[in-house]
Amino acid sequence: MTVNGTSELDHAQCLALLGACRYGRVVFTDQALPVVVPVSCLLDRDGVVIGGCDDRRLDRLRDGDVVVFQADRASEAGDVTESVTVTGYTHSIHDAHEIDRIIGLAVDGYWCPKADEKIMSIGLTIVDGRRYLRAAG
Repeated sequence: MTVNGTSELDHAQCLALLGACRYGRVVFTDQALPVVVPVSCLLDRDGVVIGGCDDRRLDRLRDGDVVVFQADRASEAGDVTESVTVTGYTHSIHDAHEIDRIIGLAVDGYWCPKADEKIMSIGLTIVDGRRYLRAAG
């Protein structure tokens, strides 16, 4: 895609994009090397809740780790792509009632964590986003 222009998304637009995304990527380091893990996600209260399905690389994360979460969405026509990035601290979710509440937020059953799946929240410490416009042609 040849980019014709970009613009920043404001905080409300970033949150709206996060609320609409079902999947994204979480980025962290392991032994000083970058790790990128595709995850299921949803926006909840003051964080992005992630689950990694069967990806055991998320087991390396501990409460308080700093991570980056990134998600994007393209328009149906493909002429606009929006991307949002969240930098924040992780917090593991273990409480069964809290997990049930979060599962209840997932629309259309797109995410149903397995019993042994690691579920974490990423705080919205830094949130920014951009809109990319495809050049005509």
